[in-house]
Amino acid sequence: MSARTALLIRCSKEEASAIHAQAARERRTVSAYVLNVMARALQLEAKLNTTPELARRLYSSITRDPGPRSAILVRCTIQEARNVRGAARLRGATISSFVLHALRRSWSASAFVARPQ
Repeated sequence: MSARTALLIRCSKEEASAIHAQAARERRTVSAYVLNVMARALQLEAKLNTTPELARRLYSSITRDPGPRSAILVRCTIQEARNVRGAARLRGATISSFVLHALRRSWSASAFVARPQ
């Protein structure tokens, strides 16, 4: 078995509830759900090959929602954590903002696909 670590994702209580609900809907653990979204996000961002300056502007404009805060502990392999941390560092973002941005993008895409025509 490979060595394990964890990522602590700080988010609002509403975001934490949404993460738990989506994980339950997909019949996954919270960690598996977040890592699945992050794997797709990292592939997409590698293909887009965003310029560092544009990426920094995008991630620096992310704001925190006011209100009660929560945290999600994502258990993962050391390599998965390195990939997420490295991608966040390249974009000048915190790990939490990078992961939450990917989750919001996934939720937005799901809502767009599920929308009646």
